[in-house]
Amino acid sequence: MKRFCEKVDMRSRETMIQYLENHFRYNTMNSWNRSTSYANCVKVHRLDLPTEIMEKAFDMLDCSEIYDVFGRLLRDWADAQSWEWQVGFNGRSGGYLVLYRGGLDWKNARTAKCDHCGKLTWHKQDTPCTSDWCIGLLHVLEKPEPQVFSQPGKSVDQDEDFTEWDMESLTGCLELDRRSGR
Repeated sequence: MKRFCEKVDMRSRETMIQYLENHFRYNTMNSWNRSTSYANCVKVHRLDLPTEIMEKAFDMLDCSEIYDVFGRLLRDWADAQSWEWQVGFNGRSGGYLVLYRGGLDWKNARTAKCDHCGKLTWHKQDTPCTSDWCIGLLHVLEKPEPQVFSQPGKSVDQDEDFTEWDMESLTGCLELDRRSGR
């Protein structure tokens, strides 16, 4: 079975640079924007799985619930990174996991939430929900809820000269690599 975590000697500057320079990359949006980031191919047929497991994996892709599980895992990981780093599926068949930059937009944070449908708004006081079909109430949140943003069209470390990076920066990049499983 293919593994995505590769041990890298963090004491060796040359080894870290070589790893980063040779890491597989994929487009962050489409090939036309020429922006790439660190990635892994997760196409079932490319994972070197035993035939029986590969067949079950293909069957699993027919279940819509599996996408909820994948989404939750990706959200939990991004949340652990304070949304500064996010991983998303890309490619025509969604067969690549790609690393993106992102963050939390506190300036446009939502201030109210419906107790019935869960809609988030910017209301400053309790009021009936603004959705046509909803009978709930928008209640002001104790703490505003920021909006998550990502930058899928921007590259990550593309065309970087890692030889100019200090050891702390190289180590930090590889620590992110270890946490993301890229």
